[in-house]
Amino acid sequence: MDQKIEIWLVEDDLATRKMVSHFPTKKIGDYHVRSFEYAEDVLTQAELEIPDLIIFDNILKGEITGIEAAETLKGSQQIPTLLY
Repeated sequence: MDQKIEIWLVEDDLATRKMVSHFPTKKIGDYHVRSFEYAEDVLTQAELEIPDLIIFDNILKGEITGIEAAETLKGSQQIPTLLY
């Protein structure tokens, strides 16, 4: 059995989080999207587990932007990131 690709989405807009979490999987393979509202939560979780990809909104609510969080992970972990 193939393992699902683990994608973390960091987005403060609920409608966008829901939309991305429910993309069809037929053409791109089997994956699981875990969503986060705050970059701080992703940084904490990344200390415990490593996803295959993290997609960050550039501007987020909270103390840390998506850009700052991606830079932090770049310095401490080798996790592929995408900023939008």
